[in-house]
Amino acid sequence: MAGFSENGSRTRLQERSAATPYGHSVAMLLLAALLIVVAALTLALPLPVFSSQALPDASERGTTNVDEPGGAAPLLDAAGSVTIPLCISVAYQGHGDPGTSRWTLPVVTTIYTASTSGVITSWVQTTDANGGYCHDVHFDDNSISFDIEVKHSHTLSNKKFGIPVSGPASPINMGTLLEGDADNNNAVSLADFSILRTTYAQTCPPCDDRADFNVDGYISILDFSLLRTNYARSGPITVP
Repeated sequence: MAGFSENGSRTRLQERSAATPYGHSVAMLLLAALLIVVAALTLALPLPVFSSQALPDASERGTTNVDEPGGAAPLLDAAGSVTIPLCISVAYQGHGDPGTSRWTLPVVTTIYTASTSGVITSWVQTTDANGGYCHDVHFDDNSISFDIEVKHSHTLSNKKFGIPVSGPASPINMGTLLEGDADNNNAVSLADFSILRTTYAQTCPPCDDRADFNVDGYISILDFSLLRTNYARSGPITVP
């Protein structure tokens, strides 16, 4: 019985010894196959590319992020809209030489789409002592042209047509605004003369200064002369 056990144990030991090299070989083959698969997957994946070049700021990417340096709104975005600074100049009929307060007056500026005459934007702004001013205007399409109209409360309006968004002249010269429109309806008529007659020879203020066409603070023959010169005219006056 003891011999049998000893022989049996020896037999099992011999079997394990014989099986061990085979099992070891299989394991090594499986490990090698796994390494080959991992290597193949690694080669198939795109490698990251690192560059020392700085990322573009928000304005170069056409997006705005107030948390980033340079996060100001772009002038031109990917959709083709654009914001441009329009600089405009006017002259005032009968106001004397530029450079005085008689030239620092509020004007209404209206921008239209040239093809449809639809209003894009309108605003009120005071001109400087030389009749100039600038304003940022946003256009949804940078390939169009636009029309521009400028008016003071007692002048006829001037209008310029077909200015390309892509390259307007700077400044845009809107010509001389013609006086005499006391009631601000873009026409010089008997109603305007009536306002002037009512306030004639008065000092402004305190008078109604709508007929003080030359803005010298006094309703006089000079204002009547401006009204008479432009009587029966109406705006907008086309300027080249």
